[in-house]
Amino acid sequence: MLRDPWQRMSAGTRSRTFVRVALVAVVLTVVLGQIGAPLRSPAAPDGIISYELAGSYERSAAILRSWDASVRESATISLIVDYLYLVAYPVAISLGCAIVAGRLRPRRPELAAIALVLSWGALVAGALDAVENAALLRQLVAGPGALTARIAMVASIAKFSLVAVTLPCALLALLPVRPKA
Repeated sequence: MLRDPWQRMSAGTRSRTFVRVALVAVVLTVVLGQIGAPLRSPAAPDGIISYELAGSYERSAAILRSWDASVRESATISLIVDYLYLVAYPVAISLGCAIVAGRLRPRRPELAAIALVLSWGALVAGALDAVENAALLRQLVAGPGALTARIAMVASIAKFSLVAVTLPCALLALLPVRPKA
């Protein structure tokens, strides 16, 4: 049987931590949006996301050429702040999925098991985000590279896929619990 990554937390601590970490993640989302605004260019129409998904030496090189020194500094700051973000959002999503699993366990154990898998998946997304950031920072420091661009892209696609699957489950934790009949 799959173990809950947060099983040592009481239900109350889990809920309070979920709300607090989710709020931190929302604030960091806004901050990253502000920091990342200058990263949009014709070569990177989606800013940092274009850079994450470049996938090749040529595209990475074009993006980095389109950024002057101040924009590259913004990219570096964005990636450093993203290391805080990649702790906050996976923990929030993982806790949310674990809360949902706990609610479902008595009535729908098969759905609870899926929510637990998603809880672990959110943590994997954070690890993939760290790999992606390391590859992107490496390119900012050492110049574009085919391998680092590919690593960043693969990690980014896997991360975005996991977040797309896990986030809806976590959001269910925000719904009020119906009293037992």
